[in-house]
Amino acid sequence: MEWPDSRFEYLPHIKSMMAKGLGCRSGAAYKPWTNFRTRTRVGTERAFRCSKTGRMVNHRSAAHKAYFCLQERRSCVVSVEEEFPLLNIAETLKICHRLGLEQPSKAKRPEPLVVCFLIREVRDGKQFAVARSLSRASPEARQEASLLDAIAQGCASLDLEWKQVDSEPLTETLLASLMFARGWLQRRFNPDEVEVRRFVEAFFKHHSRASTLIELLEACTARLDVPLEQADTLFRYAAWTGAIPVDFSFKLARDEVVRLIGHGRA
Repeated sequence: MEWPDSRFEYLPHIKSMMAKGLGCRSGAAYKPWTNFRTRTRVGTERAFRCSKTGRMVNHRSAAHKAYFCLQERRSCVVSVEEEFPLLNIAETLKICHRLGLEQPSKAKRPEPLVVCFLIREVRDGKQFAVARSLSRASPEARQEASLLDAIAQGCASLDLEWKQVDSEPLTETLLASLMFARGWLQRRFNPDEVEVRRFVEAFFKHHSRASTLIELLEACTARLDVPLEQADTLFRYAAWTGAIPVDFSFKLARDEVVRLIGHGRA
């Protein structure tokens, strides 16, 4: 799924936005329909560079940024594209009318429905895309049709898999912990898998339910004879890639206990 798509005709004001590249192309060349860096009242999160594509990204909220990071960690994901528009407006207008909804508009001109994320994945050597929308309300809890229903049907008309994601677990603590682990990317660290494996083994030898991160790093530093900052970077990389199954729903910092998922060590 990628705009422009020759199957559809586009309204003049949509064509002008597409001419600027908004909502079009994919991967490193993708530009979101809504650019939060140019809007002062929307988009609360600082921009950063996507590790998959090198593209600068910005997000509507902490929950959106946390979900982006969760997807960015997955090895099968090749691109995460925020604010992806459904530009087949003739079809979505019909869907909204059928559901008794009003299509979003600006200056009396219809605007596209927008999916929070289009995620491009590779499975079994084949690339495909899935759409995800963040919302606190579960589909069962909604008493009346909403724009989420229109988005679901709009994606279906494009043969695009869509799901609603509960945003409640996407907390600021989760985001802060993910960004802490993600810090290895800013250190221009070139991972050596043998070194990473040795660090992970040392980490598990010393980990306990009461161990703070700094205590574990100091123990690994002594065991492996590496500088503290190198041990810190190795930990962040191992946490980010899942080699150490950190529970990111808890605060992750040097002076905090490191909680793990599974392994009888959480």
